[in-house]
Amino acid sequence: METGALPVSLADGLLRHFRIEVVESKRMEIGALWRYDLQSPFWRLYAHQRSGASVTCAGRAFPLLPGRIHLIPSWVRFQTGTTRPVLQDFLHFYVTGFPPSLIRRLFDRPLLLPADGAIDPLCRRWQAGLGGNGEKELGFTGLAWASALAHAATAMAMESLSADDREASLRALAGSIDIGPALEAIDRSLASPPDNPVLARLCDMSTDHFIRRFRGAVGMTPAQYGIERRISIAARRLTSEGKTIDAVAEETGFTDRFHFSRTFKARLGLSPAAYRKIQRRASAAG
Repeated sequence: METGALPVSLADGLLRHFRIEVVESKRMEIGALWRYDLQSPFWRLYAHQRSGASVTCAGRAFPLLPGRIHLIPSWVRFQTGTTRPVLQDFLHFYVTGFPPSLIRRLFDRPLLLPADGAIDPLCRRWQAGLGGNGEKELGFTGLAWASALAHAATAMAMESLSADDREASLRALAGSIDIGPALEAIDRSLASPPDNPVLARLCDMSTDHFIRRFRGAVGMTPAQYGIERRISIAARRLTSEGKTIDAVAEETGFTDRFHFSRTFKARLGLSPAAYRKIQRRASAAG
């Protein structure tokens, strides 16, 4: 087996669990108002036609270079800014099937993807379907090119990791496949997730062994993972659906709006109302 290749059983498991879903693809002109403090459960891809925009992460500035592809992984906190108007092409997409703790450990800053003969034509095909400044809705073909670009960008992000990080990723992914039935059960029952003995039986393990395997694969307990998923789903619904904050809180298993707001702010640094407002404004502006 070549270095970094997936065992057949792990590859089959990833095909069942790994998903990339495009949620927004647009061209917008950004300017002085493009100043946000952002952290999202989805990945962002930026492609600019001229200089003038940048993002800052942990005090370090990352210029968004013209003609290059920039990728900001989920949960990375960053600030945006411009020095002049810039036409921005952006793509938002979710990556599921990887433990969230693994994503946060591997990707803690924006990425500048290398100029590459494989991804650059995909980017040009995607950009060709965007039309003018936010005026064109993508059809099936445009969404297909957007999805192809999101998959290619994610693959390049994984290829950018060190050999040690890639090996650690494979081990973590192998562990997550073993507890796949539990992960699926938690996702299906966000409002009232099964307790540990039930989850253990789904994975054909004793409870103590299951909890050890779960922590080893995901980096947190099943209860902590459940909260993580509830916050992630809630963040998505706050920005993509017109439901009230109370309705989102109830659907994701929080006893009341106060409990939801306190837990949400502890994870993302913003109340649900503030998060919704900022994300919608940022999405409208790129």
